[in-house]
Amino acid sequence: MRLLLCTLLLGGLLSACGMDPSLDTPVTINKDRCVGSTCRVCERVCPYDAIHFYGPEDTPILDPDKCTQCGICVRECPYQAITGRPQ
Repeated sequence: MRLLLCTLLLGGLLSACGMDPSLDTPVTINKDRCVGSTCRVCERVCPYDAIHFYGPEDTPILDPDKCTQCGICVRECPYQAITGRPQ
């Protein structure tokens, strides 16, 4: 039941439950390289609305259910914080 509730909630609440949906996809975001909300290029260029910034650290969260691994965010990230290969 706890897992189901955590899965249904967004952003910071997922992190509070100890879950990071970014781990379920081959596209990964290096949070040490990401500058957070001061950039947000990945969030703007994603045509599938799969990347959002949440929480007090304003870290990006990748929704594996929406991510199609198209690679647009990987190509457009000016800090090379996103890695993965298009499928």
